[in-house]
Amino acid sequence: MIARLLLVLAAIAGIAGLVLPLGAYKSPDGKIATRSSALRIIAEQPPDPTPLAKGAQDLGLSKADADRLAHAVDQGTTAYRGVMIAVFVPAALLALLALVVLVRREMGRTAGALAIILGLLSLAAFVVLLLLVGDLDIKETAVTLKLEATRGAGVYCLAAAGVLAAIGGTAAVRHVEF
Repeated sequence: MIARLLLVLAAIAGIAGLVLPLGAYKSPDGKIATRSSALRIIAEQPPDPTPLAKGAQDLGLSKADADRLAHAVDQGTTAYRGVMIAVFVPAALLALLALVVLVRREMGRTAGALAIILGLLSLAAFVVLLLLVGDLDIKETAVTLKLEATRGAGVYCLAAAGVLAAIGGTAAVRHVEF
């Protein structure tokens, strides 16, 4: 019973981590410059790189250099989106496992072992997010803007999902009831 409850709580925490902000970037005066959640990063279409290339050409870059810059930014945005999808795959699988366990009304050793594995993967994803959400320096020709990053609740929800799933999986594997 307790193993199933912990797994359901882990699934809820994983889903909350997907929709809650991963971080907020604040300018030196304390105003929030931007805030983002993984769902927003995954769901939104990447911006069109054509205006960036045109703006770079207006600043004096050749057409070939401007196109390379726009292509590099587009590839970076796509890669970041892919990382966000990969980071939240264990949380999505935890939610699916919790649904299966609730429908079956029992959590066996196999489901417990899967919960432990997915919990550890969620903890690894938490570490990846800790590394991704950091300070951001924007350097322009005349101005350098330092943005301070604060980690949001979404990052810590992923850690909670991992811990709860690992504990619940261990309880199911060992047949521990409280």
